[in-house]
Amino acid sequence: MRYAIYFLHAFPLSSEMWENQIRYFSSKAKVVALDYPGFGGTDDSPIPENNPSLEDFAEFVEDQIRKTSDESEKIVLVGLSMGGYIAQYIIKRKKINVDSVILANTRSQADSDEARKKRIELIESSKKSVSIKPILDFYLPILSNNDEKLIDKISKMANKARLGGVIKALHAMAFREDTTEIVKKFKNKLIIAGSKDKLSPPEVMISMTGNKNELKIIESGHLSAMEKPDEFNKSIEEFLFSRKNN
Repeated sequence: MRYAIYFLHAFPLSSEMWENQIRYFSSKAKVVALDYPGFGGTDDSPIPENNPSLEDFAEFVEDQIRKTSDESEKIVLVGLSMGGYIAQYIIKRKKINVDSVILANTRSQADSDEARKKRIELIESSKKSVSIKPILDFYLPILSNNDEKLIDKISKMANKARLGGVIKALHAMAFREDTTEIVKKFKNKLIIAGSKDKLSPPEVMISMTGNKNELKIIESGHLSAMEKPDEFNKSIEEFLFSRKNN
């Protein structure tokens, strides 16, 4: 059976963040990089206005998987940051038969009260300014590790996002559930952490693993797939195409 690999992007970026992975894996598997509604210049209307949740984002991705895959393929989810949250919800919902999951620079715990409060503040300030600028000002230094090339790429992607989509995503992330036990019980998984990641450090991500062999630490910040694409790709290739996972 052939793998169909679905790449789920970080907030507030787009499918463009996966350009290195698309190039690398296209000859090895079917590759699909999705944009969530409101990101990458897309319409945000598929996600409801009232109390948008990660269930809504997961349902959207599930629909896309059904439209673009067939029964002969093994479904693989690769989710980074917010993409990791969505991947975990897809596993939790059990509406799609997922063969393997790679969770990068993400976490399974729900937001702390402080983190939730910050997201809500960002929603309010963005509504007030009718702009994603407050969100970018907050996230850009954390996401980029002050790497100038990365700042430029992140800014270009983020500026294609619609305000409505960004606000819905922030709300969904702020009120997500703890999925730690669900992830721990899922057998075929790889957890990729960045040693310099301030948002999802390795010591937080290790709680998702059943054993230490499931954790791979890359010398990167929060966007390991963009910062260290070669190491990121090799880690996934080794995990997916080794004998025990075929």
